[in-house]
Amino acid sequence: MKILHSKRQLAALYMLGFFIGIAYVNFLVKRYDSGVEIFGNHVLSIYKDAKIIAGEFIFYLIRMRMIPFLLLFCLVFTKLRKLSTVLCAVWTGFSCGMLISTAAIEKGIRGCVVCLGAVFPQILCYIPAYFVVIWYGYTFPKTRWNIQKTLFVCLAMGIGIILELYANPTIMKYVLQWI
Repeated sequence: MKILHSKRQLAALYMLGFFIGIAYVNFLVKRYDSGVEIFGNHVLSIYKDAKIIAGEFIFYLIRMRMIPFLLLFCLVFTKLRKLSTVLCAVWTGFSCGMLISTAAIEKGIRGCVVCLGAVFPQILCYIPAYFVVIWYGYTFPKTRWNIQKTLFVCLAMGIGIILELYANPTIMKYVLQWI
């Protein structure tokens, strides 16, 4: 029963961040709108016409995906484990709420489809990898780290990066042609 309680707490923290992100976009950002639309036709056409060079893009992906992940991974083995997992859950929710709200305001349902296309299919690997690390940090000392968790996390992040490198640009080009 305690495990279910912890899952609910993590979900509640994520949703708290999500609703704060929505409120932030709808109430605060609208007041200070600079006129630049991140989902504007000009920005999306630049992405649609871009040539992805895998040899260069992989280093960007490794830096952008692995540094935050490794930071969280290292923090869950310190006394800051609970704080770091709580902040990660809230921040992730906040970021998602902000992004989806911005997309919906600027492009409606099509903006939300662009958001889904931007994270698919790599999100299917990143979420489980992050969840294992967050779950460990949140439920320590009841949960112990082991070699299976290490292998799973490394494999999931590696596959996620490969999917983001090769599959996601094709999916995004298709989604952007629809938009």
